Amino acid sequence: MNNLHKFQIRWGEPLLEKFAHPPEDVLGELSHFEMGIRRFCYESDRPISIKIGKEQVKVFLDPDILMLLEEDLPTQIDQLSRGEKIHLEFVESCCVTIELVPLDNKVNCNLGYFGYSDS
Repeated sequence: MNNLHKFQIRWGEPLLEKFAHPPEDVLGELSHFEMGIRRFCYESDRPISIKIGKEQVKVFLDPDILMLLEEDLPTQIDQLSRGEKIHLEFVESCCVTIELVPLDNKVNCNLGYFGYSDS
């Protein structure tokens, strides 16, 4: 059986309440670009809904998307474009792994849950 589902990413409204402290670089180890990305994600924090078929997960710009960017997302996208599968892990908000597997001119998305749940 071949089921084709859309992969959707939707940005929610900005969060008015901050749940973490603003980013700092007390040791001066980060580049201006790295600090800029951290500040942007902190100041523009919002929920991001990722929907694959009927499954939907909610992550946040800070820390979830920020962690993907810091773990070298461009390299992973390059690997995907060369026909290699990649894993995007969201460990802070929802304990989900999205596996992206290239198949001809399409990408197969698989959701994997890990950790503990309340149900």
